[in-house]
Amino acid sequence: MNPLFVGIDVSSKNNVVCLMKPDGTKFSTFSVQNNLGGAKILSEKIVSALDKLQLNEVKIGLEATSIYGDSLVYALREDGRLGRYQRHIHVLNPKQVRKFKEAYPDLPKNDYVDAFVIADHLRFGRIVSEVYMPIVYSMDELRKVLAYDKINIVGVEAIAPTADNEMIDPENLKWIREQGLYIWVNSINLGRGHELSGT
Repeated sequence: MNPLFVGIDVSSKNNVVCLMKPDGTKFSTFSVQNNLGGAKILSEKIVSALDKLQLNEVKIGLEATSIYGDSLVYALREDGRLGRYQRHIHVLNPKQVRKFKEAYPDLPKNDYVDAFVIADHLRFGRIVSEVYMPIVYSMDELRKVLAYDKINIVGVEAIAPTADNEMIDPENLKWIREQGLYIWVNSINLGRGHELSGT
């Protein structure tokens, strides 16, 4: 089947979108606000493109970007108009997208190009569909896990037995977010002196 590919570059205020035809040519690019209204406009434009191109499958991709893409993924999954089509939504590891982009050394850096690269990444089909969120006890452990290219890590669950543990140090939390990772928030006591902590 020939799907429509949708690459979305997510930010706190706006989502930049590239709709790509099955042959890799651009159908359209546009920007919508990162809110429920913007998600509705995005769905409408995707449905319009599917109808115009007479396609019945869509593959949507966006990078894991801390909390900014959560509501968009939920809205796209729950949208009844998109439910009429075969719909696949992929939350991608930013490191995998960056490595894929290295195949295009002459591309400028802007949000529209990033959305195009995400759509093209979907088109080539080398997507790890399963997402992984490791439990880690130290930053060293986290860095070792992140070194594995073939694991689609989208977040981290930090074990911090004390309030001064490195896993909840503000600088380390900032670094983790800069990697585009979610951070699990929890304060459950696991027994044996361990607590799940996060921010």
